[in-house]
Amino acid sequence: MSGIAFWVVLAAAVIQLGFAFAETFRWVEKVAPLAKLPPEVARATVGLGKNFAIYNLLIALGLIWAAFYGAANGAPMAYYLGAFMVVAGVVAGPTASWIITMAQGGAGLLVLLSLCI
Repeated sequence: MSGIAFWVVLAAAVIQLGFAFAETFRWVEKVAPLAKLPPEVARATVGLGKNFAIYNLLIALGLIWAAFYGAANGAPMAYYLGAFMVVAGVVAGPTASWIITMAQGGAGLLVLLSLCI
């Protein structure tokens, strides 16, 4: 993993941590409006948001692990998680928000591209 890839992978981890934080602590105020959920639905789905947060937290931790595990061992994990982020971003567009597609899918794409350098 190149120096550029290391920093891109860590930046993607920070983005995922941001998603996890927002989904855990700011679901009703920030995330639900982004997904165009009415306030009553947002309040009723707080637990679902926390479930989403766990997945994003695991992606972030995996990216951090991959960045520090070394090129030979960490790069395959970073490829996998980058691809996972791209797929999650593509699915989020039509189902939730195109902003999520750009943030999560775009970060995943940058991870994949940086690993090719």
